[in-house]
Amino acid sequence: MNEYSNKPRLLATTDSCSANCALFVSRGLRLVAVVFLGFGIAWGAQSERAEKKQDQLLADLVADPNSPVKYDVRLQEYQLVYSFDKDGKHMKRKVPLRFSPFTGEPLVSGRSAVFVEPAANDLQQIREKLHGARSLKDVEEKLGPPDLVSHNVDPFKTQYLYTNVTQTLRVIIQEAPDGKLTIATLPKEKPR
Repeated sequence: MNEYSNKPRLLATTDSCSANCALFVSRGLRLVAVVFLGFGIAWGAQSERAEKKQDQLLADLVADPNSPVKYDVRLQEYQLVYSFDKDGKHMKRKVPLRFSPFTGEPLVSGRSAVFVEPAANDLQQIREKLHGARSLKDVEEKLGPPDLVSHNVDPFKTQYLYTNVTQTLRVIIQEAPDGKLTIATLPKEKPR
């Protein structure tokens, strides 16, 4: 059995425009609290004397249809899944759990088997190429035509996807209705 401090330990957090989530473990009852600020609080308790192994406890948690914890088979990881309505649309978010809500021990993820490790210089290369870009026209002048253009990808007006800017990263450029750009990078998938 792990020793717990008197203070709750933060296990996972995420921020969204509409929700903040946190997962805590506390002493005594091994109280697991999933807090959805603005959406209420969901509580679950597990006796400290429970003899089930962590794997079985996690399996039980995932099997519970009311649980916000799910298992992603492809990524081989447990995730905190929450959903909410925003501007009449149903939104769903997933956050990988890095620690067990029962023991606080690190959880293993299979992401490294699915995605390549981003090269340190790839992010710098993207920053340099996009320096000064203020519009999608600027982006196209700097990176060329996108591999995929999507329109009305909530909450964005237009989204560009570039898959060949670097060896290890995909680049997503999103234009808001007011014309502001958001630039995101995602690791490329490994060949199967």
